Amino acid sequence: LYAAAAGMEAQQNHLAALSNDIANVSTTGYKSLRVGFHDLLYQSAGRGGGPGVLTGSGAASGIFGRDFEQGALMPTERSLDVALDGPGFIRVRDAGGNEELTRDGSLGISADGRLRTSTGELLEPTVQTPEGVDARDVEIAPDGTVRAACRRVGQISVFTVTNPDPKAGTAKILMRSIRRHRIRWRDLARDGVETLRTFR
Repeated sequence: LYAAAAGMEAQQNHLAALSNDIANVSTTGYKSLRVGFHDLLYQSAGRGGGPGVLTGSGAASGIFGRDFEQGALMPTERSLDVALDGPGFIRVRDAGGNEELTRDGSLGISADGRLRTSTGELLEPTVQTPEGVDARDVEIAPDGTVRAACRRVGQISVFTVTNPDPKAGTAKILMRSIRRHRIRWRDLARDGVETLRTFR
């Protein structure tokens, strides 16, 4: 009974990860979750079991990271959209002051003129545009240089992660484009059906 319950819980966790992938299909640069399964502890079968017979305690699932293959490139012709081509992340800071890394290149200008992601995190280091500059007048070069009103106002830095400290990345910045999600619909549908069948 416990082994069956552990297996059902593992499949429920897998289904939750698939649901999370579906919910983020519109998120720029989203990386799908990689779920894996492993056996739980084996123990002696006890009375009635022959010598050397082991029984398992079921299976468990776990998130083993994200799929970092690049999503499709989608041209937007929007001057503040950038896509990373190759390994690397854009460093941002959230409202609580925490440093984060993202591949969301759908940028905008905050109320106080700073470049931000589509979810509101500010670029780090800060890129400040002059007061009154329209987003259409901001240009981002392939090396990350940001120009507004014909002058340089900052630089978008790309970082790769090597524990424990991020270092300069090797990704190129592609202008007027964004990276779509990296979700394979065929695999997602197949995994969803297989997972749901285990509950019959």
